[in-house]
Amino acid sequence: MIRDMTAEERAYLEQQFADLPPQMTLSKNALGDWGFMTLSIAGSFILIGLLIAALIKLVDWLIGTDIAAIVIEDTRTHSLILLAGLILAAILAAKYTVIAQRFTSDMAANYQQDLADNVVDASTHQITDVKLFREPEHGGLMFFLRTDADKTLCLFDIESQDMALETGDATPPPMITPKRTLTLSFFPNTHLTYDRFEGAPLPLPDIREMTATPDDWPQDRLWIDTPWDELERTFSA
Repeated sequence: MIRDMTAEERAYLEQQFADLPPQMTLSKNALGDWGFMTLSIAGSFILIGLLIAALIKLVDWLIGTDIAAIVIEDTRTHSLILLAGLILAAILAAKYTVIAQRFTSDMAANYQQDLADNVVDASTHQITDVKLFREPEHGGLMFFLRTDADKTLCLFDIESQDMALETGDATPPPMITPKRTLTLSFFPNTHLTYDRFEGAPLPLPDIREMTATPDDWPQDRLWIDTPWDELERTFSA
């Protein structure tokens, strides 16, 4: 159902917009990023060059040749290679800086459009069951919510993962309290989804260990095709 944003939904979107990295323009910020990236790429080239030089020296020592005297100790060759490396690093850095600038600008435009339109696509669901998994790398929790229409939604508990990273506790408690009614509000341009629970809290089950690899994890706040009775076998075999 398309409707106007509530104050709560708008505040959520505004906060997400505020948390974006500063929008890049052709200013000191962008030029500074370009300079830093140029030096980083050039430094990588220099490191690779030093490794190649060390390898040539090792070959000379092993087989008794003197290739290093020709390749490494030629100052003119050094200068040309260094100049070419710096030019290439500057070109690559400029390319990636422009890509980052366009990406950030597009993201900002999507947020601004959603805020200007002030609408969401909202849907309400009745939750009948909950399953809970913990991913082993950071200790974050994933909720699987079953609706009365027999659909399954995956919901990442981001706050539990943040707590694990901040405190070093690999088994943080759930920070989400699932309740009987769930409203999902979808923002059309940013493709963000805001969730809101209402009604009676649902009992939480025992936490299962997520054994599936990250590539096989479901995406946050999306419906999944895995049948409810096969969740454990699929994600915690």
